[in-house]
Amino acid sequence: LIVQVVKFTSIGLIKTKYGFVGLAVEQKEFMVEGINEKGLAMAGLNFVGFASYPTLVDNQKSIPAYALISSILGACSCVPEAKTMLERICITNESFSNDLPSPHLHWIIADKSESITVESCADRLYIHKNPLGILTNNPPFNFKCYKTVIFAEEGSQRGSLSERLGYMLSINGF
Repeated sequence: LIVQVVKFTSIGLIKTKYGFVGLAVEQKEFMVEGINEKGLAMAGLNFVGFASYPTLVDNQKSIPAYALISSILGACSCVPEAKTMLERICITNESFSNDLPSPHLHWIIADKSESITVESCADRLYIHKNPLGILTNNPPFNFKCYKTVIFAEEGSQRGSLSERLGYMLSINGF
């Protein structure tokens, strides 16, 4: 199934520029991961305790967190386009329904050339370069990177390559 028109509860009907496929939870509008026809992929992972969405700014286009993946995949062909779109919108905490509250997520967006991590925190929206191209649930991306640097400095000479890689992945929550 390639989606080309998406209906959201609050923002109405959106005609997409690109078709996409993905995995939805509860409702087809609430995608948790997917890829579009241009090869742009995106996934949302749990970010409970860290995710925070700002108050809507007048005259700024808003997209509920539950609709972000469908909106990006339907409108963007590559990571630079997604970054531009993210800089122009406000991600809101609007819930999908009374039974399905707003998700607390952070996102990974990737194409064949690059990968980024997007985190909406209390102080601002962070868009991190993600050279490893991986993301897990909590903690925040910068903490994972810090742990990786500590590992590289302190533990890079211990054990076999597979043991060091396993250790690095475990301290980063992978």
